[in-house]
Amino acid sequence: MPLDASAAPCSGSDNEQIFIGATNTSGVFVTRLGVINRITAKNRDLDTACPPDSGAHSGGRAVTTAHIASGSSGSAFCKQVEIGSEEVWKTGDTSSQDASKKNGWIFTEKQIVCGQFVDLTYQATTNLQPNTDDIWRITGVSQPNGTVTWTLAVNFVIGAGYVNVNSYNTSWTLGVPMGETERFGTGTGMADDHHNLQFKNTDGTWQNWQDVKCVQPHVDNLPDANWQWKKQTANSYTIQLSGGVFC
Repeated sequence: MPLDASAAPCSGSDNEQIFIGATNTSGVFVTRLGVINRITAKNRDLDTACPPDSGAHSGGRAVTTAHIASGSSGSAFCKQVEIGSEEVWKTGDTSSQDASKKNGWIFTEKQIVCGQFVDLTYQATTNLQPNTDDIWRITGVSQPNGTVTWTLAVNFVIGAGYVNVNSYNTSWTLGVPMGETERFGTGTGMADDHHNLQFKNTDGTWQNWQDVKCVQPHVDNLPDANWQWKKQTANSYTIQLSGGVFC
């Protein structure tokens, strides 16, 4: 989702995000031609005080994505493509935090500058099962005209192969591999587990991330928020309520 939090569907202060990016061993963000995020699906509490879902992208919601973003700081990160999952309440039903009353969505997104989208697509899915791993992949292929075609795919059942969801062309040719965790609503959970993180080199090979680092300051406008990130290994991290660090 966008790096700025100005368009939150509950209110402008009800959005919180953490972005973690791939670095080299010196802590400098790297730019590559693809990213793979193996993410454990979570059944998160959603904020019942938020308005009911009016489609696929409003109301209380929990989001997790794989990202490729141009640039290395600030607004440059807003030139990006992403694929991920979103959990929202079914339309008109916020009566209880019951997993059977939630909708799971796959979404893809291309953004050209902060808050300006060329494309934002959603697909309802029943394949996002809690406590199972989904592999989200963005693969870039350089074109003769100097652009890159990014193919966004997901593997729901480990070993069953990838399903291509969407593709985008960009004039920027490399991007920082990232993972995103986001929530809307103070009562929405934000726990997340990104592991087996890989990126694609320009020679077409895939390798593990060399290290992980927070991409931008922790977005925290919520009076009771305490979400932190914690490095597990050089290519894995968690988002949790305590025991980690703020960005």
